[in-house]
Amino acid sequence: MSQRDAGQRALHAIRPRAQAELPAEGVHDRAGHRETQPSPLPCVQGGEEGLEDPVTDPRGNAGAVGQGELTCETDPCGADAVCNDLDAGDYECTCATGFSGDGFDCCADDDGDETCNDLDNCVSDANPSQDDFNSDGTGDACDSIVIMLSDLTTTAQFYEYEAVSATVHYFALLDERGEPHVAVDACDVCYGAKKGYRQDGDEMVCNNCGLTFDIDGIGSENRTGGCNPGYIPIEITAESVIIEPEALEAASWYFE
Repeated sequence: MSQRDAGQRALHAIRPRAQAELPAEGVHDRAGHRETQPSPLPCVQGGEEGLEDPVTDPRGNAGAVGQGELTCETDPCGADAVCNDLDAGDYECTCATGFSGDGFDCCADDDGDETCNDLDNCVSDANPSQDDFNSDGTGDACDSIVIMLSDLTTTAQFYEYEAVSATVHYFALLDERGEPHVAVDACDVCYGAKKGYRQDGDEMVCNNCGLTFDIDGIGSENRTGGCNPGYIPIEITAESVIIEPEALEAASWYFE
């Protein structure tokens, strides 16, 4: 008996297999046995410890997961991803900073909200919900109205916002202490006349009824409605006044 025949008999003795005919497809081991082709691994986890059959990861890298043959050295992750070696030869792929995805398919995501830039309706500000109140294609996070404090003075400036149902008119100015005040250019009583307000010193005057309102009270005393400039909630930062689009949408009824 040749040495080659003796080796083959030894292999058969260690790994006995049924000799029934199998389809041609599949993977052959070194002893000539046919094995069915295993399924690819999941995207993130390299596999379970102790697997001995040959496997193929999503990028076509073959090796025995759990035996150290399929690790980060085989470059299993996608472009713009980071590979982390785990115990027993397993690995984990995560998208690099500025990208999102499953570790194999990563896309640019500048604001880190798990939405690819080319699908994000507000790339500059994180908005995982992708809310778009007025359905204009720009997310609410990017729709915020920002008025720089440096652009405001003690003289009222009048603005417009295109809401879904009407054009909303509002004004903003600083009081003598430099505090900003913003209000709807209409009130609950006279809004039907659509005449708005004018400024007279440190007061705003209704162009319909002639009533006057202290500028200092706008934003506090006008919260309950009545014959006052309509209330608009605002956020004041060190450099600006921020108005959310929802606040102006809610004031659209004054002008419908």
